[in-house]
Amino acid sequence: MIKGKYAFFTVILFTLVLYLTACQTTVGGSGGKNFYKLKRSLTMPQYWEVMIQKGIKPIYGAVLAGIEDLGLKTNQNKVDELSGIVEGVFSDDTKFKIKLSYESPSVTLMRIRVGLTGNKHLAVRLFEAIEKRF
Repeated sequence: MIKGKYAFFTVILFTLVLYLTACQTTVGGSGGKNFYKLKRSLTMPQYWEVMIQKGIKPIYGAVLAGIEDLGLKTNQNKVDELSGIVEGVFSDDTKFKIKLSYESPSVTLMRIRVGLTGNKHLAVRLFEAIEKRF
C-alpha cells in the first residue's frame, strides 16, 4: 500500500514540475526575422518574448505607435538606455504590460503579458501591431 502512495505522489510531482517549467511555443514573425515564444514561469504565468535586432529607443517608439494604431490607452510608459516599460488597458479593462530589456546595443528583448493569466490571442495581436512599426 505504501508503494502505491509513493508512485501516485511521484506522478503528481512530475506532472507539477513539468507544468511549471518553461513551456514554449515558437511562432515566426512576419518576414521571418523575429521569432516570438510563448513562455510560462512562476513570476509571469504566461507571456510572449521576442529578441529584436534593434536598440531599445526605436523599439519603444514602435511599441507606442503600435498601441496607438490599436487605439489602446496607456497608464505608464518610460524608457532609458537599458530598459523600458509600457502598461495599459484594452477597452474591456484587460491589462497589458510590455517590458523592454537591453541585450546589446543592437538587440532588445521584448516581453508582452496580457491579462492576469496571459491572453495569448490579445498578446499576439499586440505584438503584430508593434511589429508593423519596426
